[in-house]
Amino acid sequence: MSDIYSIWLQPDQDSNEYHRLSELIDHYSQRYDDAPIFAPHTTLLGGLSDDQDTITETTRTLAQEHEPFEVSFPRVHCSTTRYQCVFLLVEPVLELLSLYEDAVGAFEAGSEMYVPHLSLIYSDMSLQERLELVEDIKSESMPGTALLDTLVVVETTGDAKEWETIAEYEL
Repeated sequence: MSDIYSIWLQPDQDSNEYHRLSELIDHYSQRYDDAPIFAPHTTLLGGLSDDQDTITETTRTLAQEHEPFEVSFPRVHCSTTRYQCVFLLVEPVLELLSLYEDAVGAFEAGSEMYVPHLSLIYSDMSLQERLELVEDIKSESMPGTALLDTLVVVETTGDAKEWETIAEYEL
């Protein structure tokens, strides 16, 4: 089996927003047995299976060609999948969509519908639990915006607990 990689956009790690999001992710990972801890991020592309050197060099080039940008989180949402259990929707600003299009071209990836989001929990919890969690999170103080300033290459083979950061590049 070959390794699978994802390209993540991460908020400024020194920011209050990053720390608040990390605290929420940690909190929910402790609350649910099947929920791992992971870094706050918005996935730019996933499911990449090129060799690691090609992926890291292509990601480095993308990072050099783009500037940091701010995104807003208009609402908390949930879905029926494990990796989009409960998340913040990310407003699809021009800079984000441009970076996505450039990444699709650079990696010769299939362009599918891109729904940018920032997950708060990965879990197989019931739909009812997800909906209740969305309501709980709405009442907490959530960051309204975040500066996305880093592209991260993550080996996402296997379970989320096994994922490993391979490289980070500042935009």
